[in-house]
Amino acid sequence: MAGSHIPDCSVIDLHMPGMNGLEVQARMARAKLDVPLIFMTAHDEAGVEEQALQGGAVGFLRKPFSDEALVELIRNGLQHQRATCHPRGRARRVRRNCENSRNDDD
Repeated sequence: MAGSHIPDCSVIDLHMPGMNGLEVQARMARAKLDVPLIFMTAHDEAGVEEQALQGGAVGFLRKPFSDEALVELIRNGLQHQRATCHPRGRARRVRRNCENSRNDDD
């Protein structure tokens, strides 16, 4: 992920080829990338929603879901990201992510 664009918010499916959404979340945490994640899934597996939310996800949607539900969670994720990118944000690593993201736009 080094040198690549860091999104302000990501929507990921729980089941993807090669790596599931929880594995993506764990890798992002190890890389210290504070990107709001919204999970979506067509499967109702016990404990998965709790695991995703405890891992820092800002939302969890079960398919089918409404456009409005997705838009609302994306708005919440973007608000979270803006709040943590503020100079008085929670952690230096978050600010570094924000600065890297801004530099990619140049």
